[in-house]
Amino acid sequence: MRRADTGKSQVRSKKVRGRIHPAWLVFIGCLGFYSLVIGFLSNTAGNYYEPVMQETGWSRFEATIFTVIMPIVACACSPFSGKILNRFGPRTVLPACVIAFGIAYLLTAVTRGLWSWILFGVVYGATSSFIMYLAIPVLINAWFTKRMGLLIGIVGASLSVCAAIASPLTTFLIGFLGWRCARVVMGVTVTVLACAITVACVRGMPDTLGVAPYGAEEDASCNVRKKAARTDGAQPSRTAEGSSEDASVARKESAGAEVRGVEASRAMKSPAFVLLLISAGCFVMSATLCQQLASFGAESPHIGAVAGAFAVSIVSSMAIFAKIFLGWVSDRYGARVAARVGAGCGCIGALVMLLANGVPAFFLGAALFGCGYSALSVVNPLATKDCFGPRDYTRIYARVTTAVFFFNAIGASAYAVIYDVTGSYAGMFVMVIALYATTFLIVPLAISLGSKLWK
Repeated sequence: MRRADTGKSQVRSKKVRGRIHPAWLVFIGCLGFYSLVIGFLSNTAGNYYEPVMQETGWSRFEATIFTVIMPIVACACSPFSGKILNRFGPRTVLPACVIAFGIAYLLTAVTRGLWSWILFGVVYGATSSFIMYLAIPVLINAWFTKRMGLLIGIVGASLSVCAAIASPLTTFLIGFLGWRCARVVMGVTVTVLACAITVACVRGMPDTLGVAPYGAEEDASCNVRKKAARTDGAQPSRTAEGSSEDASVARKESAGAEVRGVEASRAMKSPAFVLLLISAGCFVMSATLCQQLASFGAESPHIGAVAGAFAVSIVSSMAIFAKIFLGWVSDRYGARVAARVGAGCGCIGALVMLLANGVPAFFLGAALFGCGYSALSVVNPLATKDCFGPRDYTRIYARVTTAVFFFNAIGASAYAVIYDVTGSYAGMFVMVIALYATTFLIVPLAISLGSKLWK
């Protein structure tokens, strides 16, 4: 039963006025379980490969086995993660994910068997189905009625900043302390800090707490005034009784706005949903090209190994600004325009890098590609919202993340097969150009088809 319309909830809504809205605490909490955990622990996995292989004598496959297990487990868990998040609430699920991830991460440092890395891959995949792609859009969609795109972009940019700091810091700690001690220091520090921020800031959903989302009453009051102006032909008088009536209607409208959209069962049977799954897969497989830029540069007589490695940094740096920019574009013009901007930049960037006969052109292509790279974490959730609305957003977007993990699992293999068959990296760039072009076309079509199903 919704408590948003009870007298108690109205009191709570009034108490929000005059102090910081809890939505902003939730926003800070997102930085804890997402940016810190993914940026400092997940994104530094590659820093440990060589020292682990040197100490243990394992093959590269054994040392990286968790990267094979993770997307498979995440793909299997994603269809259920939305239901679990709704059932137990983010304030219970997300701290549990941070703690479980941290414990599994530390086990790989204090044990010497391959089993701990396999277990880490399983835990990594299970927790990632919540914290990597799902929780941020769900929380921001629930707690904010405006600027959703910009806020998702800011959280994504903070992840890129954390990752840029984490890589050199982790490399320094490994050289100074050894990889095991470095992993313990990073694991304990980040887990404790991320868990503390998550517990302190993350809240349940607004409707269960009797608090209107940030901007809901403002938007609803604006709609009430517009309706009154159209009815009376003039601005209504601002008497105390009229203001109270407007506020009451505003609360009812803001509560009713939550149920707008498409039911999950109906959405998942629609062609729009299939198109969203395809576009999500295209975005994640295209983003994987970033991992090939260093090798491509090393083999190219016009680029070189140093420039190829630096291009990866350009993509990551560009992503900091591009995520915020794409979020703003979505807020201002809609997700279909943001998708076209992201996919268009990614397509042109890949083409420029493929045809570049010098380092400046290659770096320009990498910068443009960084905008397409950013679309993975920004456009996918926003396109889902514009397509099917907030009604069953958690359940629907959980299935979209399933496609992300599935295509991520086969993406690396696809690149390897292309190189083995053709003996060149050119085929990879051609594939990415085709994937971005496909996304450029189908995301607007999906939103058009999905919006027709709204109630």
